[in-house]
Amino acid sequence: MLPFRGMSPSTRLVMMGGGLLALVGAECAFLAFLSSRAPAHAPAPLIASAPTPGEPSATAPAPRPTEQVFTLPTVATPAPGGATNPAMANPGGKPNLGTPTNPTAPVPGATSALMPGPATGPKPAAPNPKMAQAAQLFDQASASLKSGNKTAAVSLWEQVVKMAPTDLATRQNLALVYAELNKPKEALTHARAAVKIAPKDPKAQFQLARLLLATKQFKEALEPLRATVRLAPKEREGHVLLARLLIDLRQPKESLQQWTLLAQSNKNDIEAHIMAATIANDVLKNPTEAQKWLGRALSQNPKAPPVYLAQAQLLMSRRDVKGAKAVLEQGVKAVPNAFELYSAQAEVLVAAKDYAGAIGAMQNALSRVPKGQKGADQLEGRLRLALGKVYGDGKKAKEARDQFVRASQLLPREPEPLALAAMAETDLKDYSNAAKHLGQAVAIVPKNPRTRIMYAQTLAQNKQWKEADAQYAIYCASQPRDKESLAQWASVAHELKNPKREAEVLGRLAPLVPKDARLWAQLASAQMASGSKSAAIQSMQKAWALVPGDLSVALEIADLQSANKDADGAMNTLQKAINNRPDYAPLYLMYLQAGDAAKQQDEARDYIAQKLANQPQNGGALSAALKFYDDKKRKDDGRALLNAVVARNPKADLAKKALDSYDGPAPSAAAEPTKAP
Repeated sequence: MLPFRGMSPSTRLVMMGGGLLALVGAECAFLAFLSSRAPAHAPAPLIASAPTPGEPSATAPAPRPTEQVFTLPTVATPAPGGATNPAMANPGGKPNLGTPTNPTAPVPGATSALMPGPATGPKPAAPNPKMAQAAQLFDQASASLKSGNKTAAVSLWEQVVKMAPTDLATRQNLALVYAELNKPKEALTHARAAVKIAPKDPKAQFQLARLLLATKQFKEALEPLRATVRLAPKEREGHVLLARLLIDLRQPKESLQQWTLLAQSNKNDIEAHIMAATIANDVLKNPTEAQKWLGRALSQNPKAPPVYLAQAQLLMSRRDVKGAKAVLEQGVKAVPNAFELYSAQAEVLVAAKDYAGAIGAMQNALSRVPKGQKGADQLEGRLRLALGKVYGDGKKAKEARDQFVRASQLLPREPEPLALAAMAETDLKDYSNAAKHLGQAVAIVPKNPRTRIMYAQTLAQNKQWKEADAQYAIYCASQPRDKESLAQWASVAHELKNPKREAEVLGRLAPLVPKDARLWAQLASAQMASGSKSAAIQSMQKAWALVPGDLSVALEIADLQSANKDADGAMNTLQKAINNRPDYAPLYLMYLQAGDAAKQQDEARDYIAQKLANQPQNGGALSAALKFYDDKKRKDDGRALLNAVVARNPKADLAKKALDSYDGPAPSAAAEPTKAP
């Protein structure tokens, strides 16, 4: 099911990814808004002129980079001629600041009692050559920025700073452009200088706060954000950013205060009401307070779907399914074309196990989709997607599949309907169509690992081993530590009768599960089948180290060593095995065989004699050794063995009796039963 969730109280302030840091859009609007309405008594505004008075400016937005670390308002550039003179620039008293780059920013020229308009510094009594040069450099920087040469603009503005270090406009412009050049350290230097120059300028405080947030200095951003709301208490964006920062810093009570200030100042601020309710309920565990804000929002905004959704969420958090159902029914009646309410209504009904009611809610929504209008196909596709999920929850795989397939036709660029259709088809054991739909989904999002592994698994279920092998290879290249998928891939390689591939995959998997003896043994088997005998022996030895008492592993190692013509290695392995299980008679026979292969017959016989002398009652081992020599028609070696045992242990009665009557193998009656490994 789709997540039944309103606005999360822990909305992150900053999202990092791929070198691109995006800040909340409203923050940009706020800074542009303040820039367009600087107080008359303040230093030069952000979108400003050079440090000296002169001709009126015609501002123009700077080019935006295709990818930035900071999403910031554009630095405006004045026309040649120097600084802005408010009286000359706009006889009507309203500033001409050009077109804001942020579409949510206020209309340029808006007046405010708090910020009546921009102003420049006082006009010097006499020409100042140094300031005139600074003005010229400022103009050159503006022109460079307009042409897209940010590096040149920064260099020129840095020269202006040396001449006029307290010029606010230059400092703020440098902070913005350095940010766009992905140089946060330099940007922060100038933003801090701007605050030092004009500590009572809310836009300077806000700019510093945003740069601190962008560099993940969350605690340090608190002070300038608090200064922002103190200096500009009527500007919503400052309160919003501060509230979000406070909740991230686990100060929910203070965050709630900011949202309640906004909600009290504007009864139509739905987000503020919902966020206040969310924090009160989810964080402070105060459902009464939460209900107060949601009730207020609903009474003031009876046709606002988000309020109904939040109200239903609150009731569901109390496990009041009946109440949530009633609220959403009320919402559907009040706003019948709010399609998100139908999806939420279906989820609540599913929670109540009322699948028929949930299906009816989604079908009701589908009946209201305006046919032939722009966006109707996309809307219908999303509703069918939600309906398919309801059918899935109700264990109706066929109906779910039909809805997902139809949704995929209406949403041809989205992989989710295809993937869900494949899941339903898998439940229906229709692996062929499942593989087809997952292949289409992978083509849409080739870098999505979840879709890729589903595709590989479905191909394997459909016994399309070669195709499955290719998909597992792509998936495991991006997810090299997914043990379960590596094991599945190895099975596919085994089905392909490709021991080289199987050994390669198991070779990746075994180090991830280093204590799985069975896996090392499986790897050894694949390596042996692919002709890598030495590697197989090493893998088998790792398996044996994990289960030293398992003779089957030891025997396998000895066989591999013998096959690899490593008789010395086989003898060493069998000695270790005999030490671990001296009662297992076949080990003695195998050891003598290995000694023959290594042409170390005397050494092998002496080792067996030593072991039998230490275990005089081990008739099974004695019988196995004598049988080996009898089969080889080497009775002299048999007698030599018995003599060596008796010489080492005169009390070895079995060996003495065999020696006294030796003319073949020792009598079977003298042998003890042999236990299998």
